Amino acid sequence: MKKLFFFFFLSICILNAIGQNPERQIKTSSEILLELKKLAKPTRVLYVAAHPDDENTRVISWLENHRHIETAYFSFTRGDGGQNLIGSEKGPLLGVLRTQELLEARKIDGATQFFSHAIDFGYSKSSDETLEIWNKDQVLGDLVYAIRYFKPDLIITRFPPNAQAGHGHHAASAILAAEAFDLAPLASAYPNQLGRVSTWQPFRLVWNSYSWRRSAEELEEDVKINVGEAVPLLGFSTGEIASRARSMHKCQGFGRNWNRGEITEYFKYTKGANFTSDILEGINTSWGRFDQGEKVQQSFNQLFKNYNYEHPWKNIDNMFAVLREIEKMPENPFKEDATSKIKGLIIASAMVHFDATSSEKSTSINDSLNIDLELVAYQPINVELKKITLFNGNELKINQNIGANKTWEKSIKAHVNGSTKISTPYWLEEDASFGSYSFSNLKELEIAVNSSELWASASILINNKPLEIKTSIFNKVIKPDFGEIYEPIPVLAPITFEIKNPLLISINGQSRALSFTLSNNTPNEISRELDFILPKGWTGELEQSILTLKPFEKVESTIRITPTENAENGYLRFFWKNLQDPALQLQQVKYPHILTQTIQDGAKIRLSAVKTKLSNKVIGYIPGAGDDIPEILQNLGYKVEVLEQSNWSKSKLSSYHTIVTGIRAYNTNDWLAEKAEDLWAYAKNGGNLLVQYNTLNFLSNLKAPIAPTDLQLGRNRVTREDAEITILEPKHPALNVPNKIGEKDFENWVQERGLYFAESWSKDFTPLFEMNDPGEEPHQGSLLIGNFGKGHITYAGISFFRQLPAGVPGAYRLFVNLIEM
Repeated sequence: MKKLFFFFFLSICILNAIGQNPERQIKTSSEILLELKKLAKPTRVLYVAAHPDDENTRVISWLENHRHIETAYFSFTRGDGGQNLIGSEKGPLLGVLRTQELLEARKIDGATQFFSHAIDFGYSKSSDETLEIWNKDQVLGDLVYAIRYFKPDLIITRFPPNAQAGHGHHAASAILAAEAFDLAPLASAYPNQLGRVSTWQPFRLVWNSYSWRRSAEELEEDVKINVGEAVPLLGFSTGEIASRARSMHKCQGFGRNWNRGEITEYFKYTKGANFTSDILEGINTSWGRFDQGEKVQQSFNQLFKNYNYEHPWKNIDNMFAVLREIEKMPENPFKEDATSKIKGLIIASAMVHFDATSSEKSTSINDSLNIDLELVAYQPINVELKKITLFNGNELKINQNIGANKTWEKSIKAHVNGSTKISTPYWLEEDASFGSYSFSNLKELEIAVNSSELWASASILINNKPLEIKTSIFNKVIKPDFGEIYEPIPVLAPITFEIKNPLLISINGQSRALSFTLSNNTPNEISRELDFILPKGWTGELEQSILTLKPFEKVESTIRITPTENAENGYLRFFWKNLQDPALQLQQVKYPHILTQTIQDGAKIRLSAVKTKLSNKVIGYIPGAGDDIPEILQNLGYKVEVLEQSNWSKSKLSSYHTIVTGIRAYNTNDWLAEKAEDLWAYAKNGGNLLVQYNTLNFLSNLKAPIAPTDLQLGRNRVTREDAEITILEPKHPALNVPNKIGEKDFENWVQERGLYFAESWSKDFTPLFEMNDPGEEPHQGSLLIGNFGKGHITYAGISFFRQLPAGVPGAYRLFVNLIEM
């Protein structure tokens, strides 16, 4: 269980809530005491749900910080299929962002994080569909492994195992939790796991139920618990901690008002031992549950009795006494983890700080890294630095006593040897299937993200007893307006691609040139021959195939692509001729509230041949929650001008043939409340207003009406990307000019047909399509066009924000029609 500890406490790559500075190893006396109280209760709880932001941070914060029970959240997915309120990341990159937001939440509420192989493939209306796409046997095994590894006494599900869960992923998470509860103790279940973990029988499984969508009679049967409690050691209530953690899900718009006072949560028995008033009822939370554990508990009691807040270093002898008693115990599920954590808390009590930083922002294989090492021992106790060990295996013998409040410093150069892996999330190293990521190492189920390949470890003696501090090596800069900023140092491939536009659209067979940048990330000159593979029916020509790049040189290059009449959509993939090394593109996910993430995966460009007529009309675009539509429109040949509050001019609106609003623009732009009538006047005077989908729920209201007459949004959607579409108005201009829209245009769509359809509308609007998922009533609110004066207002629940970046030809042809009206 040591990995749990290094993930949560010792690793200096853990950042604070702003995501840019490492959390100090030195804790306050009260923070240390809180962690000790958790260690005194060898009990664990596993919370299970489907996505980042599904977890109930109120319950997790209460368990961790009031009940002092170590808690972990198991999220089946990384949220890859959701929307993004703060940027344009979608798919795997969105999963990377949401993973980091989830880890920032865990840093606040104190819990640990686990994931499975499953991909969030978008909204699912049934658990059967979800389990089929996820590969039930695999993801069930993932949860069984997490139970055997983490060894929880209590498992809590966020959702029920039926349609009441509101999402196929949600219901599936509860179904899988119940099955994993029964399978985890069986040696016959997933026997391949037993080389790394042992079987485990949780004591109880409960559902953390909720008051919405449930009758008063149903709620009466639940056990109600107040989880809003004060945490004096931190100066917050559990509700405040939970709200802060919840607010880290920024790309989902989950910033929260701090929740104070009493908070009632509902729990319902599912499996295992029943309970009447407390979900931890009947669980032995003391060390006495294990052989020789009574002495451990006594040593903890002695430590707490004599705990010195003002001089935490005076607690170290008692902490070593606890450590000795734990080390004497026979093996048990908590021994190794507790041993590691106690050692970390001793270091924190001694106020020993160890830092490893560099001025370099990246490195590569066979490069060298300049590292500044610093160790400070603040307290008047005996601290001796024995040696420094580096990621490349090198050791520096030091053998120096560090005086009280003294600093030891050394600058060194370290070689990045060939065994060092390049930086990329482990779940993105291989190509994924539609429903699950591909990785085979069971060890990766134990960690939420990769640990840094670049690290330094200090071996020290405190009171002549050996301990170790391990830290990631960070790039450190000082900014006058901020102070210290720490960022990870990625290990880059020798040459990386930067592809600004990952999609190339060829209109009517035109030849297109696409530029990309090649970067030599090494101090050596590199010569290579570049080649590529094209989908059927395409031809290509590189500007330059034989490349020689000087040290750290960046070179711009182009490839010209031309489709034939029968070109098939697909990917152009680059590769290095006569080399085993893959051609990798470099991408980063960077926001102030998370650790910057580096992704290096196969260099590729999506190619799509679209046959459509279009003009060079001027388009106004009102940004919403982040999408790629403006750039796509420009690539089609339209002139696009972004409209914001700062440059808004009512008189200028008439210069735009069409004004398009980005996804959720009416949810995210408060200023549209003042401009709605300007847009209506624009339409009445002959303008064409095209509104992409918006949401309407308790989390996200419209800032302004979309139309001057009745138009009510709902939550209907069609999740089957191949769902049959009935054309209701085949003669409508939007389906005929300039492109005749037919059945073929709805082939090869991705993830879904659309979402947040209109629920009701005035007679001014005409629905063009009818569609539904299997077994449901047809919906007509996916695409509505209203005639207002001389112009039009269109509401499109069609998921153009997914289809256009995916290069779906029919979606392009339909979108062009809506623009050209």
